[in-house]
Amino acid sequence: LLANHVALSNFFTVLEDRLPVPTRFSTLHVSFGDDTKVTLEASGTAKTFNALAAASASFAADGRIKDAIFSHIAINKDNSVSFSLSAALDPKLIAFVPPVAPPASTTASTTPSLP
Repeated sequence: LLANHVALSNFFTVLEDRLPVPTRFSTLHVSFGDDTKVTLEASGTAKTFNALAAASASFAADGRIKDAIFSHIAINKDNSVSFSLSAALDPKLIAFVPPVAPPASTTASTTPSLP
C-alpha cells in the first residue's frame, strides 16, 4: 500500500532548492498517468530572463525534472518575465519514502582503564 503512496514533500523541496529566488509559480498542476507517468504543468513569473534561464539550467542539471519546456514567455511592463512550464517528473521524486530509523548508537568508554 505504501509503495503506491504519493508524497509531494520531496518534490517541493527540490523545487525550493532548484528554483532561483526571484522565480515564482502562480499555478502548479501535477498529473498522474498510466505506467507511472507523472507530468508537471505550471505557470509563473521570474524577476528577470536570466532567473528563468537559471531555472531551466538547474532543472536540466538535476535530472529528476525531465524535458522541461518553458513556453509562453513574455516580458511584462515591470520587466518581469511570465512563462509556462511543462515537464515530466521522475516517479521517485513524488514517491513516499518511509523514514529510516537511525542506527542504535554504541558508546565506547573514553575513560582509560587502569592497570
